[in-house]
Amino acid sequence: MAADLSEYLQFLGEQAQLLEESRSDRSEPAKLTKPAKRRSSP
Repeated sequence: MAADLSEYLQFLGEQAQLLEESRSDRSEPAKLTKPAKRRSSP
């Protein structure tokens, strides 16, 4: 049981890192493109 629990916790940790990385990657370009669209609009 302990081995399964440790593997599960490690899996959750890896998923959390992937979520944080995907969020940061998506939020950075979004912030850069928003002002660009506002400037191009008449």
